[in-house]
Amino acid sequence: MSGLNRNKTVEQELIQNAENLQKQFSEHCRLLCTATSKGLVAGKRKKDICADCPYKHKFKETIASTIQKLENTRKSFKSKQIEMLRKELTAILAQEI
Repeated sequence: MSGLNRNKTVEQELIQNAENLQKQFSEHCRLLCTATSKGLVAGKRKKDICADCPYKHKFKETIASTIQKLENTRKSFKSKQIEMLRKELTAILAQEI
């Protein structure tokens, strides 16, 4: 496989991985909201649930790692899509999640 085709494949994989992370995070938040609204987590507010979430650290770690990988490939790919994904993930990580 030529370098150009290989780079395109890596770029597509990076984009797909970032999109999958975003979908997983959205699904996780949806489940937390559902559990809270149905009273499945008695005595705790949504913010308390998120603070205690065992997956929160892993999500933050994974997002930070993805951002770093996107940053490392920035000069190789010159892709606006990858740049936008990196910026979106950085904004999500900057929020208190």
